[in-house]
Order: sequence, then C-alpha cells, then structure tokens
Amino acid sequence: MTDGLTFEFANALVKDFEPESFDVVYSRDCIIHIREKAALFERFFKWLKPGGKLMISDYTCCPDEEKPDEFWTYLADRKYDLRPIDEYAAFIRGAGFDVVAEDQSEWFTSILKMELDKLAEMKDEFLKCHSLKDFEDIEEGWKIKLVRCSGKVQQWSLFQGVKPVTNGANGHTNGQTNGTS
Repeated sequence: MTDGLTFEFANALVKDFEPESFDVVYSRDCIIHIREKAALFERFFKWLKPGGKLMISDYTCCPDEEKPDEFWTYLADRKYDLRPIDEYAAFIRGAGFDVVAEDQSEWFTSILKMELDKLAEMKDEFLKCHSLKDFEDIEEGWKIKLVRCSGKVQQWSLFQGVKPVTNGANGHTNGQTNGTS
C-alpha cells in the first residue's frame, strides 16, 4: 500500500525538506557512497519529527590500521567510504540521535551463501543473457565478501536511531542515549 507515500530521487546533501516533516528515514546499504556522513545525519535529524525513527543498514569495516592492502584497493576502486561501526554510530549520535548499532555480519554471510547457491543453480539461465565473465565477477565478489566478513575486515551493520522528544520549554529530552552493541 502506497497511500500517502511519495518517492523522490534526489541528492540528500543538496535537496532540502521542511524541518520535522518525516516520521521515518530509512536507508539500505547506500551511505557507503557518502563521505559527508556527519552532515547527512544532521540533515536527517532536522527533517525528522521528535520521536522520529532512523533505520540504516550499511557496510562497515575494521579500523584503518587493520585494513589489508587489497581492501584499500577495493575501497578506492569503488569510491566507497566505509567506517568502523563505532565511528559510524558516533556520527549518528553526534547529530543528536539516540542510537543502537549492531553488527549483523553473521546474518549477512548466511544471505551471501544462499545467494551464491542460487547463482550456481541459475548459471545456465544467467549465461543466456550475460557473459561467463559477468557470472564469474559476481560469484567472486560474493566469495570475497564472505572472506572479508569472516576476517572482520568488512561487516554489515544495522543502525537504529530515535530523535529524542523534548519536554517543553526546559529542552530536556525523554529517552536515553544508547551505545553500540
């Protein structure tokens, strides 16, 4: 059901909306493309109504000093900006949200394995429309993600935030600040 829903394609760092005009902001696996994370989360905070919810899934990673050269190359080739889960959560918290951050890599790896099995099952069908190189690139990409996740170089994380509700003129908030888990 889409009654009352509007979809818009826009750059969230350029497009502006009225303050407190949304109940929910949701993003799935795409903020890795945005380097200005702190500014983005400040905009989300401004746009959400008090008590509004933020839900983001995204790729996160180990600290810089633990990243292997291969991973640095991967990030540079794709122009990704992956951050450790605690740093990512700090950007959200810094914008004013109460936030809970969870590493969901175990679930993610089970999905990747299922997708690899499905890809193998549909190989003949896939090759009718695509090249063997396309197939192998997809397969290899998933296998590399499995290795990165098992080695804790790359993770898949879920961030749930709430914009606190203020209590009238004194400006105090209801709720508590949650750390990462």
